[in-house]
Amino acid sequence: MPEAHRAYVDLQYYVAGGEIIDWYPLEALVPTTDHDEEGDFRLFACPAHLPLPLLMRAGTFALFFPQDAHVPMVADGVHSSYCMIVFKIRCGLFEQQVAALAK
Repeated sequence: MPEAHRAYVDLQYYVAGGEIIDWYPLEALVPTTDHDEEGDFRLFACPAHLPLPLLMRAGTFALFFPQDAHVPMVADGVHSSYCMIVFKIRCGLFEQQVAALAK
């Protein structure tokens, strides 16, 4: 099931192995749960249209903003495992940087 976050941007960095992450634009999805404030996630129904598959390998990263829904842990047919680090970045930090650059 696709998931999306509201308060944090996910930065997912792959250290070893690989997988595919399916990406969807949030506005194209129908929610199946309320937003979980504590875990900062909401789940969505799998849409009929195909996702954009992101091929993740060691040394690659992906950023998922609140308008991005994603399905992690999709087998890539090559790797049986992977190691990734997920950094949670508060959305407000991006807004502050954009405001500072606009001055």
